[in-house]
Amino acid sequence: MHRGTPLVFWLLSVVLGCTALVLTFDSMNEREEIEELFRKRETVLSLADGLRQSSDDLTRFARSYAATSDPRFRDRFRAVLAIREGELARPLGYQHAFWDLEIVGEMEDADTDDVKSMEQRLVEAGVGSDTLFLLNRSKKNSDGLARIETRAFQLIENDQPTEALEMLFSDSYHRSKANIMRPIRSLQESVDQQTAKQLESALERQRKLDTMIVATLLGAIILGGLAGLWRRRQTEA
Repeated sequence: MHRGTPLVFWLLSVVLGCTALVLTFDSMNEREEIEELFRKRETVLSLADGLRQSSDDLTRFARSYAATSDPRFRDRFRAVLAIREGELARPLGYQHAFWDLEIVGEMEDADTDDVKSMEQRLVEAGVGSDTLFLLNRSKKNSDGLARIETRAFQLIENDQPTEALEMLFSDSYHRSKANIMRPIRSLQESVDQQTAKQLESALERQRKLDTMIVATLLGAIILGGLAGLWRRRQTEA
């Protein structure tokens, strides 16, 4: 029995070492899941912000066209809609400051991205059904507002710019605008809350794994040291 003691220690040390290795792989997978959680959060929030920005761009160009009758604003209004519907190539870096630079000629040579509609981007992002519902509702409301803006354009073309401006600054217009932003705000708050809960849970699992890794490694080292010490004493004896 005494002669087998070092062997038992060695075997236990090896088992604990292997366990630590397995736990290390689990910890690495957990870190990847945390990174994926952040990537998915950023993707969803980026899509939501892109929808909000496109609605703001449409409002700005519609009001600018009504105020000035400058066809540049009408053309860019149509371009924003076409990009959102996947009918026109999306410029690279479109999520950054774009139209304010483009309208003064600083983005004329901008490369283009894939031609994808907002719906395609949502599907490819793999967002959940609740998220998809909120974004689609906001998109539908924005499409409805774009139809109001298009009617304002008809007034402008009929030499009724005052009526067009009144339409674009009316209480009805502002309420329609709020109907676009409300689902986006709900989505942003929901994503932040859900991410916080998932992250807290993932970090707690990560902490437990790290603690177990340290414990098993220490156990393996201690048992290995005891086995070596026992063997040394047996040899000296």
